[in-house]
Parts: sequence; structure tokens; C-alpha cells
Amino acid sequence: MIFGAMRDKAFEEISSILFPLVQELICTAPAQARALRPEAMLELAPHPNARAAANLAEALALPRNCDVLFITGSLYLVGEARALLVE
Repeated sequence: MIFGAMRDKAFEEISSILFPLVQELICTAPAQARALRPEAMLELAPHPNARAAANLAEALALPRNCDVLFITGSLYLVGEARALLVE
């Protein structure tokens, strides 16, 4: 899963539901001033297979051996992913 969120959202609640469900977690920040830093996400909600990426392009290069990749969290991040992945 690639995940990004805004600072003013319920990150702890969301991460406690989603993060235990994934094998690999990549935290990143949408290109928004309100974005929660990826490193802060890892501190607030540790995951055994988590890494931080500075931006979505970097995050997309990191998944290892995955059949399915979820990009979720902020709709800003999902919009960035759509712009990068859909022609």
C-alpha cells in the first residue's frame, strides 16, 4: 500500500484500520502544504515492513514483489497517482 494523508485528518484512526491489513507499507506525502510528513506517519503508526518516500514518484518505484498495489489515503494523492498512471 502507498499511503499519504493530510495533517488535519484522523490519521491514527485510519492507520489503525488499514495498516494491519497490508504486507508492505510505503508512506508518502501528496504535493500539498497540509500533507503529513511520511516520517511522522511511521513514528505515529509503526509497521514492520514500512518505508517512507518523499513523493509519489519515488513511492511508486519502491514496492517489491506485489501483485496488487493500493494507493490510498488523501484524495490529493489518488489524484496525483491517476495523473501519473492514466493517459
